[in-house]
Amino acid sequence: MKYIAGIDGGGTKTRCLLGDTRGEVLGEGLGGPSNPVSAGMEEARCSLEEAFFQACTRARIPPEGTCLAVVAGLAGGSTQEVQQEVGKALREITGAEKVQVTTDLHIALEGGLPPGPGIIVIAGTGSSALGRDGAGHLARAGGHGPYLGDEGGGYWIVKTAVARILRERDRTGVPSPLELALEKGKQKDLSWPRFFAQAPPGEIAALAPLVLERAEKGDPWAGEILERAGKELARLARDVAARLFGAAPPAGLAVAPLGSILARFAGVRRAFQAALDAPPPFQILEPKADPARGALLLARKLALA
Repeated sequence: MKYIAGIDGGGTKTRCLLGDTRGEVLGEGLGGPSNPVSAGMEEARCSLEEAFFQACTRARIPPEGTCLAVVAGLAGGSTQEVQQEVGKALREITGAEKVQVTTDLHIALEGGLPPGPGIIVIAGTGSSALGRDGAGHLARAGGHGPYLGDEGGGYWIVKTAVARILRERDRTGVPSPLELALEKGKQKDLSWPRFFAQAPPGEIAALAPLVLERAEKGDPWAGEILERAGKELARLARDVAARLFGAAPPAGLAVAPLGSILARFAGVRRAFQAALDAPPPFQILEPKADPARGALLLARKLALA
């Protein structure tokens, strides 16, 4: 049996789709974080292996099956060094004849937009954007990691919330409702500075839904943080548009929002939409396919090349 694989690897989870040579999905597998920069290469490899073999089990791939091509789009996968190291690991894991390692942005653009000009904005653990003009030229913004950027992503939302609650506790000596909510979700019995020093970015970002819960209950600080997140993500789209089209991007330029923060956090999505409705207005498009499907589409092209 011959098949292909598309992998979407992020700072929190990894998703692998197996497909036949027509690109039809045969099975899906999930694993842990596979961003080799934030999680480390050893953990990234374990997550890729877990997701791939789970997909094989669910697709009932026989041991003698042949993987023709694998495309993995990873957060943190932009450097040649990372691409070579991950590519070597994937050849060993899958036995694939052809392997391509690229960025999570690349597979998201492939899956999220129809051909032609447009921009995708991803907000999960981190945040980044990638755009394409009519000639196929690309430009990106964001993706600088939790310590230097990733504004609007899950890690940034939690970091911003914790900075705010610590300032308030310094002022009053009393924990705020937002702090009490986040403390309940924190798995380690550590102070906030030690928690941020020791916990991986994905574990910290996993607290972001607690900020959303507080916002939905009317917490003004939580609501303000989510609104700021939406504006920061819209800024990424406008920065990419300026790089591609200069000071006057075309009205109605397509923008596809992707990732858990833009999909599930209504306050972030509203602020994102409002910021992109301002002149020149952008057109928000729901992604035509998710990043893992984009990786599978690229794997099919690679197999046929």
